[in-house]
Amino acid sequence: MKKSIWIIIAIYIFLIYSTLSVTPLILNFLYTSLEQKFLTIIVNIIFIIITLLIIYFLIKKKKLKISFFLLIFLFLILFWITQIEKPAERIHFLEYGILGVLIFKATGEKVKQNIFGIILLVMIAVIDELIQYMLPNRVGDIKDVIMNIIGGIIGLWLGKFWYQS
Repeated sequence: MKKSIWIIIAIYIFLIYSTLSVTPLILNFLYTSLEQKFLTIIVNIIFIIITLLIIYFLIKKKKLKISFFLLIFLFLILFWITQIEKPAERIHFLEYGILGVLIFKATGEKVKQNIFGIILLVMIAVIDELIQYMLPNRVGDIKDVIMNIIGGIIGLWLGKFWYQS
């Protein structure tokens, strides 16, 4: 089981890194055909739906023992995400959140394993931005590294609620 999740993680990271050079082309197409304002609304709706699905499935799995705290935290994250100016940065947040959940599933719930998961997320985010820095059509930014890490850590935290027995 652990080996297969690590393979999924490796494929997922490969997809993140391999699409870095074409992402600006896709975003430019979306910006010109949908306008940034409309794209922002679409991305916000996606995040609202994802947040509501997370809450629904956690309630269904009876994982919301501390539901009030968790609900407030999820809605604060949702509010913060919707305030991010560029839709592309929100998408990065989501992709690293998914990565965080996968890494939690692969590493487990012990503190040392969680620390390893955070270190792994930091390394992946830094490499992501270094690759962007080297690409002619991309810009590597420390702010993006921090956003990716925050998204990943929130994903780890959600994975803890989801997978913890």
